[in-house]
Amino acid sequence: MGKCLVNLGVQFINTRPEGEETFFPLPVWETLSISDEGHWYMQYKSPPPVQGFECCSSAAVSFHYINWPEMYLLDYWIYKVRVASVAEIAENYEKTINGSNVPWPTIAKRPE
Repeated sequence: MGKCLVNLGVQFINTRPEGEETFFPLPVWETLSISDEGHWYMQYKSPPPVQGFECCSSAAVSFHYINWPEMYLLDYWIYKVRVASVAEIAENYEKTINGSNVPWPTIAKRPE
């Protein structure tokens, strides 16, 4: 299809944000873990894909070959999991050690 469009005079432009990939012909986990230079994706992709977590845009549009259990997993990760910030963790730790939010019995001080 690309050759036909070029023959018709269509010019391609890079629409990827900051050059990061947004469309993936592989599942998420395979895209993140490709290390074999002989893999067909590594051979046919131009420019060559970046390996590891830097491979993917935070604005990714699609990953192919996702089955229904994986869709539920992605839905959970995207819409349900909330990552706590370092500030929230520190605040909860402070409350816990100061006794205002102790979820377990306090330990008596050792006699001196």
